[in-house]
Amino acid sequence: MRIIVPVLASLAVLASPAPPVHAWGWDYAVPADAESSGVVSLARRPEVLDVFWIRSDGAVMNSTWSEANPRWEAWVVAPPGSAQPGKLAGGLAAIARNPDHLDVFWIRPEGGVSTSWWHAGTPHWNWAAPRSIAPARDALPGALTVAARNPDQLDVFWIGPDRAIRTAAWNPWRDWLPPWSITGPGVAHYPGGALSVVSRTRDQLDLFWVRPDGGVTTAWWNAAANWPWRPIAPAGHVLIGSSREPRRSALTAIARRPDQLDVFWIGPDGGIGTTAWNPHRDWPAPWPIAWPGAAAPGAIAAASRSPGQLDLAWISNEGFVQQLGFDERLTGGWAGLTATGPGKAVPGAVGLVGRRVHHLDAFWVRPDRAIGTNWWTRSGSACT
Repeated sequence: MRIIVPVLASLAVLASPAPPVHAWGWDYAVPADAESSGVVSLARRPEVLDVFWIRSDGAVMNSTWSEANPRWEAWVVAPPGSAQPGKLAGGLAAIARNPDHLDVFWIRPEGGVSTSWWHAGTPHWNWAAPRSIAPARDALPGALTVAARNPDQLDVFWIGPDRAIRTAAWNPWRDWLPPWSITGPGVAHYPGGALSVVSRTRDQLDLFWVRPDGGVTTAWWNAAANWPWRPIAPAGHVLIGSSREPRRSALTAIARRPDQLDVFWIGPDGGIGTTAWNPHRDWPAPWPIAWPGAAAPGAIAAASRSPGQLDLAWISNEGFVQQLGFDERLTGGWAGLTATGPGKAVPGAVGLVGRRVHHLDAFWVRPDRAIGTNWWTRSGSACT
């Protein structure tokens, strides 16, 4: 593996002294026939991993691994034709709202939104029959995100046909409410739009999206705020392509503490941009943290292994899976490693999970359409 430490002093990216770097393991392939339009990974427990993808025939798939059963086994969540494959299509989200439960969501080919779920105590192949939560023509393909602000609440978001942001919500007392818009029309970039939502406290949602001009906007909900919004990155900061050659935008957000938000995206020059919020810094002007040409269009993922740590993953133009990490306890900056060799990943999808303080798991789509996975530990030992 080659070590990459960006030193871009003119861009305020400091790299010396760098956080400690340790080798990634050997990447492993999970047979998948996966589309490159989306990979979702999560850890419902520190010893359990789940990854979801859309198969080339439109089936929604799941594979699970645990320390007790260290084999990747694949299951059909929804049958062929359930989701729409394609480079700018897709739309897939999953969440563990408690350690014994999984919920997965996808956009159907006719523009509806469906869900399925699994609960511990049933065989892992026994996913619930898919259920529609939004009718046909309610969602544009490609962008879908979900948050669980408490174990009994789900909030799902997508881009509507008028490019407004749409949502549906569930709890045990009201079941799934009919979808509604939380913005006016025309606010979101399409095709290839991007959404990300986080819940940093039990009664707070923060939503982010890419605008048609390539800027970034946020909106938030809590008991005192019903989705006010504000721009946090000016026009032209996010890669969106053109009407002749649209590109899939890449945006992700993470809450590493209840009073901290960090947002990341791939810029038009292939660099990584960011901005952040906390009570002392109210969305300062965006700044770059990775060099121009670092990332191919399509996807970026973030994880937080502790309140002071951030990790990012993306696909490089050479087909590497690139990881970049930050530790606020250290005086250096961002430092990283390649998690694979060249040519191992296709642009469009990447997942990253920090299931322990000293452990990361990355997921991507390989050129042979298998799901690739690799892991990093402080000790350098292979655990998956």
